[in-house]
Amino acid sequence: MGKPATQYIKHPTSSTTAFSAFSIGDTIMITGSSDNNGIYTVNAITDDGTYSYMGLTGPTITDDTNDSSVNITRIGTTGNKLVCLGDEDTGTVDVW
Repeated sequence: MGKPATQYIKHPTSSTTAFSAFSIGDTIMITGSSDNNGIYTVNAITDDGTYSYMGLTGPTITDDTNDSSVNITRIGTTGNKLVCLGDEDTGTVDVW
């Protein structure tokens, strides 16, 4: 199927099993990255025979190859919830 039309992360496997713990529509949190920490929604899981791709909707992803300790965690739809409040005066978002 190939690369998603949107931004994505990729894994050097030739099948989508690298992202088998995730489903389209999942909300994920990326941590441990110098540029790409944030909360994203999975919109595609594909492969092109060389790489697995997970298409994401959310903050812009940069191509940072220096990150070696990135964690991708699925945020469950049950249990604790996140509340985000934006402050337009300071340009920040508080997360509880």
